[in-house]
Amino acid sequence: MELNQRTATIIMHEGWGKNFNFEMEDNHAYYFKSDEQEAKVVKDYEAQGFFNVEGREHGQEDWMDWDTVYYDEAADMVATANVRERQVKKQQELTL
Repeated sequence: MELNQRTATIIMHEGWGKNFNFEMEDNHAYYFKSDEQEAKVVKDYEAQGFFNVEGREHGQEDWMDWDTVYYDEAADMVATANVRERQVKKQQELTL
């Protein structure tokens, strides 16, 4: 599974809530911020079959390991998000 901005955003929103907003991407990770915390979904482990999520409170220097998300978990999160998006779109079409 290839990590892209959409997948990284879904991982963050499914695991830590929609209060995390995408900030930027570099060669290492996708970065997110909330009012109180920073997080990143690290790309470096793709060849090993998982993505690592690290986070910290604003102002802290060191990143802490928050979770390891394996490909099958990420694929399930994306599939669930896709179903939700289709349901929302269908509901919007019905209300027009």
